[in-house]
Amino acid sequence: MDQIVKEVIDQLKAQLQSHRQSVSHAVTASREAPSRMEARYDSRKEDMANLANAQDEIVAQYEQLIIELETTVNQPVFDGKGGYYLLVSKYGGKSFQTSAGKVTLVSIESPLGQKLAQS
Repeated sequence: MDQIVKEVIDQLKAQLQSHRQSVSHAVTASREAPSRMEARYDSRKEDMANLANAQDEIVAQYEQLIIELETTVNQPVFDGKGGYYLLVSKYGGKSFQTSAGKVTLVSIESPLGQKLAQS
């Protein structure tokens, strides 16, 4: 596996751990929130549950990215400015600083990803 891809995977795994802790805290806060409404439009408990669900979706996205990068052969594409692009099937837009320079994940569905895939 290319060193650049390995460094990106390591950083994704570290961020995944952080997001898992956020999910745990959000779920706990949602469960421990008072169920009685304090006002007519009090939606704190529902908002906390929505936050936990959103955080859980982020965790799933990170897990999918890690699996994709570990199982497919992705070669970084030099961007001409000292950085690299790394094509992924979904969830692009994340950037990482590696020993080789900045690496940006680009979804193959994006216009830039389609252009890079053709070259």
